[in-house]
Amino acid sequence: MRYYELKQDKKLRNLIEIDGFQGCPNIVLNQNMAEKFNKCTILYVNGTRESQYPDLIQSPALMVSEKIYQVLKYYDTSVMYKIVVLMDRKLKRQEVYRLVLPKEQDVLDNKTTYDHNGLLDRIVISEKTDKKSRIFYVSEGITHHLIVTQDVLESMLALESVGICFKELGEG
Repeated sequence: MRYYELKQDKKLRNLIEIDGFQGCPNIVLNQNMAEKFNKCTILYVNGTRESQYPDLIQSPALMVSEKIYQVLKYYDTSVMYKIVVLMDRKLKRQEVYRLVLPKEQDVLDNKTTYDHNGLLDRIVISEKTDKKSRIFYVSEGITHHLIVTQDVLESMLALESVGICFKELGEG
């Protein structure tokens, strides 16, 4: 099975800004924290009529658009989600997103490699990993990587998603 790391495309122009979280580091939320969140949360955003709402938002926390959620929930039922409404009061616009709470997997072993910048380059799935998981986090100290399988990525790309970058990490 082939694995890919997903990230928000930081090169998109004219992105919405979430109020109160400018310069905030990514907050990593996992399933152990799910009970601490409301079923639905409103976050206020600032933008213009031309502002883009990417299909994947990494900061302040991992969120996906409703269309990407429809793909993810099909492939891995172990991932938990909470509704987040992004509301632009000035433009009277709102978009529904899902806070993504994937399982954290212990997939790294001594064959996992890193590129010249010290970033995850290739993962080797360890024997302890739940092989049914198609969407999960891999942690490396305080850094978390969102990993998906090839079939999940292909379905997301078929929807002509906006604002998602991916990097192949190899086969497990």
